[in-house]
Amino acid sequence: MCKALAGRLDCQVLGYPTVAPQDYDSLTEWAEQQLPKDRPFILLGESFSGPVALKLALRRPPGLRALVLACSFAHRPRPGIALLEPLIRRMPLDAVPGWLLRFALLGANAPASTLAALRHSLSLAPPACLASRLRAVATVDLRARLGELQVPLLYLQARQDRLVPARAARAMAQRTRVFGLVRLDDPHALLQAHPLASAEAIVAFSRLHLGVN
Repeated sequence: MCKALAGRLDCQVLGYPTVAPQDYDSLTEWAEQQLPKDRPFILLGESFSGPVALKLALRRPPGLRALVLACSFAHRPRPGIALLEPLIRRMPLDAVPGWLLRFALLGANAPASTLAALRHSLSLAPPACLASRLRAVATVDLRARLGELQVPLLYLQARQDRLVPARAARAMAQRTRVFGLVRLDDPHALLQAHPLASAEAIVAFSRLHLGVN
């Protein structure tokens, strides 16, 4: 994704610690310390990270100009999602077959290099960490606070998303002041599957609302 934005927007990736508490409040506290202090910025939250980005935006940090959410949510995306926690806690991620990762996250035509990159990313977090994050997803609900957002919100929606339903975007559209929606014909991991299309949408949104060139 950063390669796709190169030359147009500077990109800083925040990798969460995996040995610290994984609830959204704790991760928000950690992420807030990583935000730029000397320049304006746009905050991007993908999937699990969306509620962290929302919580940060609600704190109105100096320099924040816009919020972008990719395939994310303000409320648990699926009922009963917490039932998967014991399975994730016990299953080694290297045992998950490639076809299942393609089906759920990447799309059937994802190249081997993209699949390998996803496996590497997942390997950075132990099963107990991922299970804790799943528990956080199952209990989060920020819908009542969406109206407090003071910055424009762009939502990148994947038409082939098997994890986060379209109603997640509708809930945000109904409650936020300035909302933009871009639908891409991609799977859940759209930033990895088609980073160029995602980058184009982000740059266009930046120019429209922020005058960023």
